[in-house]
Amino acid sequence: YIPPDSLHTPPLIVPGGAVTAAQPNIQPPPRLPHTHTNPTVIQLLKNLPLISKLQKNKEIETKNAERALKTLNHMNNSVAFPDTGSNAASLVTLEPEDLDRFKVPSFAPSFRDYIYSSLAKWLADEEIKEKEDLKLKRKTSDDPKPSAEEARIAKRRCMNGKKMVPWIVGVPWQAKFPQSLFDTEGCVAVPLSFFLNENLQILNTEASTLPTVKTNPNPGETK
Repeated sequence: YIPPDSLHTPPLIVPGGAVTAAQPNIQPPPRLPHTHTNPTVIQLLKNLPLISKLQKNKEIETKNAERALKTLNHMNNSVAFPDTGSNAASLVTLEPEDLDRFKVPSFAPSFRDYIYSSLAKWLADEEIKEKEDLKLKRKTSDDPKPSAEEARIAKRRCMNGKKMVPWIVGVPWQAKFPQSLFDTEGCVAVPLSFFLNENLQILNTEASTLPTVKTNPNPGETK
């Protein structure tokens, strides 16, 4: 009689020629939840008031610590401690708005007797983070500020050198009107903007390269 493959384990040959029976590949049983056992229980846990969630979590953490210690004792001395601890149970989830309320100094003392270790650790980490952020802000604000002269230079607007015109302190600027203005004035009205300093400078230096338009001669002129 040859048992089926599921019951028959072939021999295992190890180095040296010894033949031993191979251990069957036994899968560990699936982990069974201790807290969130089914959807109905999950919804009931979610609907609990905050104080009940804190009480439940404190009880779960205490039992988890006992399970961990039981497993440690079993690993150290399986004869004296034949039973190993079971898997740790999950905590009841606290809503984000409830966690934010614990950051308010006047709120946490109301639940002082129900603060469990992981919640206390989270509160301490948040307080350390806030202090580090505040320290960083203070360090940034304590950076040396620029002097009044440095601030004035930083705010100074650079001037376009192409618009600069010669000028001597104490001497009024002598405007020079190009001949093209007088020639144009006889045909059409010259825009007032042409008489701005920067436009006069352009007409004086670039008049020969500016585009022109032919017009009919005035009465009495031949061209």
